[in-house]
Amino acid sequence: MEIKINGKYAYLEDFIKKLSSIFETEGRVVYSARNQIRVIEVDGLLLNIKRFHKPFIANAIIYSFFRKPKACRAYHNALEVLARGFNTPEPVAYVLDNASGLLGLSYFVSLHLPEGKEIRDYYFTKGEGDASAILREFSRFTSRLHDGKIIHLDYSPGNVLYEKDGDRFRFSLVDINRMEFREVNLETGCKNFCRLFGCAEATEIIAEEYARQRGFDKALCTERMLYYQRRFRKKTERKDRLKEKMRR
Repeated sequence: MEIKINGKYAYLEDFIKKLSSIFETEGRVVYSARNQIRVIEVDGLLLNIKRFHKPFIANAIIYSFFRKPKACRAYHNALEVLARGFNTPEPVAYVLDNASGLLGLSYFVSLHLPEGKEIRDYYFTKGEGDASAILREFSRFTSRLHDGKIIHLDYSPGNVLYEKDGDRFRFSLVDINRMEFREVNLETGCKNFCRLFGCAEATEIIAEEYARQRGFDKALCTERMLYYQRRFRKKTERKDRLKEKMRR
């Protein structure tokens, strides 16, 4: 078993070491699918613990010998995002179960943000005022991310949390095991929005602000964002049709 603990939380070592044996019975489940997320309170801290499913044999070999596992990447990416001045839940630890010689279950532990809401909840319910306000501020936030050489490769509404502070919004990134840290040009930046909202009206608002912030052409940004959204939808539809055929 491989364990890495943030020095700030070294006092949680005993809890982290026994995490794999108590995960199923402690705390409460907040998400459960292939991966599972639980919130557990330890020494007055609310911890968000994501257990990654056991990979298939081919991926287990890759993650054991050639590529860093998801829990490890989530931990180090969180440290990097925070170091560059952006918000993400503070990483506490990661645990890799390598007892069989190959990667089995793995765990990423961070502080829990109970007040965070998903940005898609705000936009689609339009429950807190003019939706264009959060879209413009979200676009400015993304522009700063890209200027800071950060690309979230799973940049979807469910992976961006927000807090409303008066008339302003603060954003935090979650599910960050898939990221790149490199220059972001117009094409890469516009493509990064392909999973977001899927609504032409919202995309036009985002594109206008993104172009303004990064010094790009507004019409070109709008065209490229809409193009990548259409392409993403078609890809998703093909996958859904294939899954349906396999189920039949």
